[in-house]
Parts: sequence; structure tokens; C-alpha cells
Amino acid sequence: MKNKFILFVLLVGLFIAPTANADNTAEEPRPFHHTEDAVADIDNVLAKAKAEDKLAIIVLGANWCHDSLGLAQRFQSNEMVGLIAENYELLYVDIGFFEVNMNLVSRFGLPIMFGTPTVLVVDPETETLLNRDTMHKWLDAASVSLEDTKDHFTDLLNADAVSITAEQSEQFEQSDQLKALLGEIALYEAEQTARITSGYAIVGPKLRLRVSGEGDNEEFMFYWGQLSKMRYGLAGALIELRSEAIRRDASGEENIELDYPNYPPLTWE
Repeated sequence: MKNKFILFVLLVGLFIAPTANADNTAEEPRPFHHTEDAVADIDNVLAKAKAEDKLAIIVLGANWCHDSLGLAQRFQSNEMVGLIAENYELLYVDIGFFEVNMNLVSRFGLPIMFGTPTVLVVDPETETLLNRDTMHKWLDAASVSLEDTKDHFTDLLNADAVSITAEQSEQFEQSDQLKALLGEIALYEAEQTARITSGYAIVGPKLRLRVSGEGDNEEFMFYWGQLSKMRYGLAGALIELRSEAIRRDASGEENIELDYPNYPPLTWE
């Protein structure tokens, strides 16, 4: 088990851009910059998307993040730049070192940012999040091929490919049992995401030191690995829990009990 954890720490370390200081090539996009009012930036991109009859893509990330830069590179590629320009209004939002703009996702019904990049595809007419069930794949954006990335954002333009969760659809008829189950999941989600928020406050300053070339790298990776393992696991688990609740309730099953993942205490708890 110890060896598996060490391997996980090494892998998540790859998600921090190794050239985040001064070694980036001129060709590599670094689109995340601090602005005075990210809320106004989001208002503006949604208004522009609505006026142009497009969807909005809001990417919350950072220039230190390997996957954030990887996604930006895909968007700016010859294969995708036309697709994005013609169909989407794109906004990059800098989250610093997990200390700024972290609560912006609540506007679109999310309890927390599970990692970087967090990619929100939004219908500007209703501010409905269109990709909730697939958004977490972009936490590993640099590992997603250019072809798959292009296909994904092409498919999102097709209404039949859009997946809306039960909570987002006012027309979705929920039984009393399903309402209770979704409420139960929401409580579990609130408890676990509060732990992740506390973890960001611990890891963020250590990340800042690492990117600047200071601090204890081994200590940082130990803390980063624990938090990453929990937030990646929880992101997928919540989708599965809601899907299972809806599926089992729709089948007519009664007295449903869900199996909730147990995340052991983190070092700083």
C-alpha cells in the first residue's frame, strides 16, 4: 500500500508544470492572468456568448498547472482554433495558488473546484452547466489526445450529447425516495468538500514555494498527493452516486442504501 501511495504522489507531481519558472518556450500558451473582477469577466463572456448565439467555455486554472497549459495548447492548435472561435466564447480564469476565484463555480451549481483545470461549458441563456458529468476528465487534460479533445467539444454542440443532471432539470420528476437520496448525497458532498477546501489552504502556500523554487519539495509532494487522491476520487464518486440513485429509483427499487466512499483523515486533520 505504501508503494502504491508513493507511485500516486509521483504521478500527481506531473500535473504541476515542471517549467513553471522561466524555462517555458515562447510557443507554450500561458493564458491565466490575474484580473480585478473575475465575476465581471464571467458576466461579460456570458453576455457575449448570448449575443453571438454561442456557448461559453470558462476554464479555471493556473500557469503552474501542466494540464491547464495542455488544454490551452489544444484550444490554440490549428485543429481546434476554428472550432472554438466559431462556436464558443472562451474565458480563462486564474485561481492563483488555490486562494482566489475558487468560489466562482458555485454560480453554476458546483460545491467546489476539484482541481485544475476546471472546465465549465455553459449555456448563456440559462447559465446551465452542460458538462457536469464529464468535466472532471479535464483534470488530466494534457493526457487527453488532441483528437479526443476536438471530438468532445464538437459533440457538446449537439443537444443530444449534452447530459443534464437530475438536480439541474426542473422538468425531471423526482420521487420522494430520490429526493431523499439526493439530499443525502448533498450532505455527504458538503462534508467531504469542506475537507478539500481546508486542504487547499494547507497545500496552496506550499505550492507557491515549490513553483518559486523554494520550500521542501518532499514535504510538498506528501501533502499534495494526499489531497489529490481524495479530490480526484471524490469528483468521480459523486457522479457515480447520483447516477446510481437515479437508476435504482427509476427501476422501482425501494429502501435504497448507497455505499459512500470513506476517505481516511488527512495528515493535517
